[in-house]
Amino acid sequence: MDPIDPTPFVQSIRELASRAARTLPPRSPAGREARARVRRPVDYMRCAEFTLASAQLSIAPGMSVLDVASPQWFSLLLASRFPGVRFDYVNILDEELGAVREVAACLGLENICYHRQDVRALSFPAGHFDRAITISVIEHIAPEVGGDVLALEEVRRA
Repeated sequence: MDPIDPTPFVQSIRELASRAARTLPPRSPAGREARARVRRPVDYMRCAEFTLASAQLSIAPGMSVLDVASPQWFSLLLASRFPGVRFDYVNILDEELGAVREVAACLGLENICYHRQDVRALSFPAGHFDRAITISVIEHIAPEVGGDVLALEEVRRA
């Protein structure tokens, strides 16, 4: 197996975070988040995940992609790299949506939309998405037994 090189993700996320940090108020939640990602763009454990997930993700202009609560900067990076693709990011936690929504607006990323939704009951119509991604989320969905199955069935439907 070839070694995993996380360098492109680290550099790209640092660049996005730097752009946002120059614009956002320093004491705002979004400003603090951007500055934190300038210092530490990708958590150590995410390096391999980002590289492997992106290698498996085949997307093209005009597609619609569902992201189920992946690390937010991965989604921001995808939206910046693929401006002709529509990204819908869902997360059940409001506190994980506010700052990143502001960062996306600051960066001018109009192709990513944030939704507070439960992945076990998505509001999107059947067949709406061309692709779905999620990194390190499914195993955390309640209930402990069966929550992952409910989520995967709903993602497949949407």
